[in-house]
Amino acid sequence: MSFEELWGITEEREARLLAEYRVQLERIAPEVRGNATFDDYYLRRFLRARDHNLQRAESMFMNHLKWRKDFGTDTILEDFVYDEREAFLALYPQGYHKVDKLGRPVYIQHLGQINMKAMKNVTTEERMIRFHVQEYERALRYIFPACSLAAGEHVSQTLAIMDLKGLGLRHLSGDVKRILSVLTRIDQDNYPETLGKTLIINAPKVFRAIWSIVKPMLDPRTQSKIEVCPGDFLPVLKQWVDEENIPSYLGGKSRGSLIDDLGPWREDLAPKMMPTRGSIDGSRRSGAGEQDRSRVVGDEEEEEDDFLSVASVPSVADGPVDESLGESLGESLGESVAESTSGRYASGRKESSEEDRVALVDRKIRELRKMLGVGDKQRKAGKNANKSVLDDLSDQLDFIMDRVSEILADETVEQGSSPTVRGRQARAAAAAELHVNYM
Repeated sequence: MSFEELWGITEEREARLLAEYRVQLERIAPEVRGNATFDDYYLRRFLRARDHNLQRAESMFMNHLKWRKDFGTDTILEDFVYDEREAFLALYPQGYHKVDKLGRPVYIQHLGQINMKAMKNVTTEERMIRFHVQEYERALRYIFPACSLAAGEHVSQTLAIMDLKGLGLRHLSGDVKRILSVLTRIDQDNYPETLGKTLIINAPKVFRAIWSIVKPMLDPRTQSKIEVCPGDFLPVLKQWVDEENIPSYLGGKSRGSLIDDLGPWREDLAPKMMPTRGSIDGSRRSGAGEQDRSRVVGDEEEEEDDFLSVASVPSVADGPVDESLGESLGESLGESVAESTSGRYASGRKESSEEDRVALVDRKIRELRKMLGVGDKQRKAGKNANKSVLDDLSDQLDFIMDRVSEILADETVEQGSSPTVRGRQARAAAAAELHVNYM
């Protein structure tokens, strides 16, 4: 895809708007002027997040500045120490692990391993949120610059691997969903356009069914950011990440764990070169995954033998979901949706098509609701032989929709009047309806 197809604007036009945006911000927020943090790459993320609308981008950035001041973000790397980091990561495995073939840091998240009950014994919600923000700031100040040095060009996005193995059973409590929603809001409002690609692995059948509904409503740029991998996910991972950089527990050759935090940002692995400031040339943009450049960090970490593999962390799931039921639900709904939503979403369609798709989503979710059970009264009376399985699927669907919303948070657009904005609002509304109405 060309730059204009990706962003709906030419590079020259974006450069002019960015220059105007900077002047505008420096006039109303003097702290932006001369601040190395707020370089053109930083400001461009907010401009793109608001479809290059200067007024809305300004509002978003000013709210971001206020949040930074109120939250204490500017000094969070110096004045916050997360002593319980290793204990926390054992209960919610996540973190950076080397780089992909484009030089982007790889962020791995194992949502099915979350143990909220145990987490409450090692940390607090407030400290968990501060650690989350601290990791984002570390990425902006150290990880992205180190990756840029190693790649020889500007890197400002991540490749995320989202592992759904064991996801959606009863251990996924309301507390988990609530906290993840808080983190999603922080990410959406303050760290836009930092996600380059998400690879979803070990996705259950129900997730694929829901995704088949959501995907056709997304524009091509958003679709290009998300890939739901098949059961044998390793070949897909290897398309994006060199085998030497994929953790061994996911089928690769890297023996390091998420706790080890391996990558060019590690002091002992960092490139020995002075940082240089590059110019914005549009070469690093979403959808550039067709390139195939190898970025091997180094071999020294392969010799390490003292590590905590995420694979060794026990799952806290109550038990497996009935695969045959999940499979029949996923296939039935998937086939039904495929018949009505064949073909990818094409930008520029009439707005009536957007409305039709919203109506379609509502209808298909009602079908899914009907497929999931005979009704609340019968569940309570214990007449449904698959009651426990259906309850698990209900929890699974609820949690999955929160995660779909999290993935799409990068694409959220504020209220606007243009057809493009209204179209995106219709799609966002449809996704919200999925969350509210499917059960």
